[in-house]
Amino acid sequence: MINTLIIIVVVMALLHFIYDGIIAPSIRRQLNFKLFALRDELRTILINDKSSCDDDVYSYIQSALNVILKYAIQFDAFDVYESVKAMESNPDLEKMAKNRLDSITNAVPTRMSDIHDEAIMLSLWMMLVNMGGLVIYLVPILVVMAPAVALSLKLKTFIVDSRIKATTVASIPETEISKIIPQRLVLAVA
Repeated sequence: MINTLIIIVVVMALLHFIYDGIIAPSIRRQLNFKLFALRDELRTILINDKSSCDDDVYSYIQSALNVILKYAIQFDAFDVYESVKAMESNPDLEKMAKNRLDSITNAVPTRMSDIHDEAIMLSLWMMLVNMGGLVIYLVPILVVMAPAVALSLKLKTFIVDSRIKATTVASIPETEISKIIPQRLVLAVA
């Protein structure tokens, strides 16, 4: 049993090493190239047709791209959670973020807003890539936990249903219940 556990842990560590050392960096590089291409396209739009670009929207989108590029290697769900907590505790920060997002979403649909949407999608992919190493460790836990969760949900349903049914059963007259539920002989141990 312990030997099997050791082999499983070693295999998981090897898979984690392969993913974090080879696969994830390759995917991150591809995503970074796409983000750089989006930023270049955004700058090209500004150079070619400055009159059609809202300066605030342009700077907000470029800022978003720069933030994504800067934190791409570490961006994960925990960072999103911490950012949301920070905005909840700082109303000024939350208001500023919402104002920027509203400016982008309320802008006339242009290629610039499409670039922003694509950048957000790429950042979500980046987050998944960065959290991919955890999947290696979570899969065995989920495999073990899934039946337990399913069983607990069934048990919860059974308990709720049983409570309702027990209330109903308790309402059956004693003369009738004795026909349904046989009395068991209980031996007293002295």
